[in-house]
Amino acid sequence: MKATKDLISLAVEKNNGFWAFGEQQFWESYKKHLKPYVNLGSGLYAPKSTYKQLIIDIENATNNTKKG
Repeated sequence: MKATKDLISLAVEKNNGFWAFGEQQFWESYKKHLKPYVNLGSGLYAPKSTYKQLIIDIENATNNTKKG
């Protein structure tokens, strides 16, 4: 399970995503040059330009650790 969390964290970081559970947290992580952002649910945000790749990377991380 830790391996999955590590891979997901790397995917989020690579794709400039972040978790925010309130307006203050959102604005602390917000980067104007990456806007607009997409809300992916569960507090996860990513720039519109990278959110599709982030979803793919998260799916790959969860699939790879289930097989291993």
